[in-house]
Amino acid sequence: MRKLASAVLFDLNGVGEDYFSYMRDFDRIRVSVLERGCASFGISYCEQKLAPLVSAYLAIGGGTPFHHHPSFWQHLFESIVGRGLSYLEIRKLYGFYLDSYQATIGAYPDFLEVIAQARARMLKIGIVANGNTERVYRFLDKFSIRDLFATIVTSGGGPFAKPNVEIFDLALLNLGNLSPLTTVFVGDRLENDVTGANKAGMWSVRLLRADAEGVGPKGSKEEPDFSITNLSELFSLPLFGMNNSVSAAVIPCGGRGSRMGSLTDLSQKCMLPFNGKPILASVVRELVTIGISDIHFLLGYRAEDVVRYFEREARDFKAHFHYVNSASTGDALMQCMNELPDAFLYSHGNILFDRSLVCSFLKAYYKRQSASTFVVTKQPIAKTHPIFIINQGGFCDYPIDVIRDQASRKEHVLEKAYYSVGLAIVLKEDLLAGCMDRGVTTEQLLKGVLNRTRVYEYDGEWLHVESASDLNYGMSRPMREPLEQLVSD
Repeated sequence: MRKLASAVLFDLNGVGEDYFSYMRDFDRIRVSVLERGCASFGISYCEQKLAPLVSAYLAIGGGTPFHHHPSFWQHLFESIVGRGLSYLEIRKLYGFYLDSYQATIGAYPDFLEVIAQARARMLKIGIVANGNTERVYRFLDKFSIRDLFATIVTSGGGPFAKPNVEIFDLALLNLGNLSPLTTVFVGDRLENDVTGANKAGMWSVRLLRADAEGVGPKGSKEEPDFSITNLSELFSLPLFGMNNSVSAAVIPCGGRGSRMGSLTDLSQKCMLPFNGKPILASVVRELVTIGISDIHFLLGYRAEDVVRYFEREARDFKAHFHYVNSASTGDALMQCMNELPDAFLYSHGNILFDRSLVCSFLKAYYKRQSASTFVVTKQPIAKTHPIFIINQGGFCDYPIDVIRDQASRKEHVLEKAYYSVGLAIVLKEDLLAGCMDRGVTTEQLLKGVLNRTRVYEYDGEWLHVESASDLNYGMSRPMREPLEQLVSD
């Protein structure tokens, strides 16, 4: 079985480049650049004129490191010489700065060491950094490591910047369409690095050096998967011992779809168009993006619609078609159990999930790998979805019961009832341990394996496409009706 992690991406500032030491020497560097710049224009250097110019630039920019950008030096010298500068003049001034930067900047020894270790482990490595591209290359060239990276993506080299997910996706694309779940991102900033990597579905590792500010996460989006204080700790993380054990998905897509009315007379429910393509195609695309290579379709009503489409479209995954005759998803699973993989991601064919949900769930599962795990929420999707009764919210809690009918709902305290979202990691050995016969209902199947099941609470959004009105509803909409109302009915 292949190891889970196949690539490591690094931020640069504070991770590779010793920016803290550099800034302690920055006053000398700034004076050197300004003296060279003034000499090139044949004017005298005057320190007193500069302070208000720097303050004015910072007032509109507000960000650091401001001096890494050509616009900073352009602003200073256009004010000093009293005219607009040409592109070549700006490039010349910025070159003065880059010369001083390259001569002064240092690299953390642990950064150079971890690069060598990553290559010895046959991992792909790359850089994803906010900043000017030329400066980044100056740093890498100084230490003769540029050619070691499979990709170098900078905000200055394109329209994307951290924490936006696109810059991380571009790095994955450059690395051969890698799955975010097989990719590790190491950075020091919560708002840019950890948040961006989490949104992209990557494993986030926060590097918190001794000379950095130890600001804590403001919420779950800023919560790193792991934290380290030195890059020498990176390959000791349990992440690099994990196996890629979930590479298949099982999708039930055989229901009649009566809530869709006459729309399903001529189409399988999951194959109805949504935003220009079948609902099921959107589900499959997200799963393939995160690295699912085998998809098992459980077919019933209008099976030919699904087979015809995915026989043509299954270019980057292997499609498996299972014909079942059952009104119960639980029974459908039992009918084709011998043909399913030992572990699989279970996903409904008409529920559209955000990638960050699927990846955060899978990352939590990989950290523990202990039992079949179901994503649950307090926000109800539909009356047809099972409800797990648990003692606490969060990952790894044992469910104590599973219910579906209205009468049973009333018997339980409201805060203990969590809806199944329709996403799970299922271990076949757990289902088989329930010793279920053919004809089992989904509720009976789940009750039989409760002692081998965990739950993962999710409070974000998704879209359950179950009615005709949903097909024209482009936003995520988890709420169907308040759980309080269902309990009090």
